[in-house]
Amino acid sequence: MSILHNNPFPPHIYNLIRAMSRVGFFERSLLIGSWVMPIYQELYQAYYALKTLDVDFAVHIAHLRHQMRTDLEKLIIGLGFTDYIAAEGIQKFTAGGYEVEFITQRPGARDIAALHVTVRPVIGSQGYDAIVFDTNGIEIEKIEITIPHDGKSEAIDAQLVVSNEGRGETIAGADCDDLVALFPHIISTCKKKAEKDYSDCVLLVVIDAMPPFQSDIDHFEELIENLVSELRDINFTAKQVVLCIAHNGRTIPITMQ
Repeated sequence: MSILHNNPFPPHIYNLIRAMSRVGFFERSLLIGSWVMPIYQELYQAYYALKTLDVDFAVHIAHLRHQMRTDLEKLIIGLGFTDYIAAEGIQKFTAGGYEVEFITQRPGARDIAALHVTVRPVIGSQGYDAIVFDTNGIEIEKIEITIPHDGKSEAIDAQLVVSNEGRGETIAGADCDDLVALFPHIISTCKKKAEKDYSDCVLLVVIDAMPPFQSDIDHFEELIENLVSELRDINFTAKQVVLCIAHNGRTIPITMQ
C-alpha cells in the first residue's frame, strides 16, 4: 500500500490488510471483489460507491498454514475480529460490522496458478482496460471491463452522505431486490457495448449485487439464469463476452470464443 498517498480503507480493514501484508499473505493471495475499488478510486479517481460490508480475499490453494510467517487466524483475532462458522459452513471473521472471508479454489477446479499469468491495468481510451501476459511477457489477452450500475441512485446517496454528515440512507427491501433493480441497467449497458467493436478483446460484464442469504440462493440463481438468457439475445461484436458475479467470482460465458 506504499504507492497510495492516502488510506482509502476504514480502520478495521486497513489494519487487517497492513498486518497480513507484513506476514507475507499477499505474496500468493489477493484482495478481490468490490473492496479493490477504493484503491482504484485513490489511484485513478474512479468514483465507486461500495455497497457491501463483506471483504473477500482469494487464497492460493497451496498457501498452507506452515508456509506463513505467522498463524493468520490468531493474527486476525488479535486485531479484534471474532471468528464464526457461517450457515454454509465457511469460517468468517467479523468486526465493526464488516465480514471477512477467505476464498480458496474449489476441489476439482483447474489450478489457476498453473496458467502463470499476470494482469496489467491500462488507463486510457484504447478500448480495453487490462492486458493479460504470460511469464515471458507475451500478451495473451486484452480485457474490457464494465460494471453496470444505477448512477442516478448512487449520486443521490452520495449527496445524502455529504448532507447528513457522512451518513447515507438505509433502504429496507427483500433479498435480491438490488439484483432485480440492476437488470435494466445491465441490459442497457450491454446494448451500448454491443454497438462497439471489441473483436480484439474479451468483454467482462461484472454484476455487483448484494450476495443472497442462504435461503434465497435458488432465487438468485434463477434471476442470473434469466439475465444470461436475455444477454445471449444481444448481438455483441467481441472476441468473447463473459458475465462475472462479483461476490463469488463465478464466471458465465455469454458468447463463446
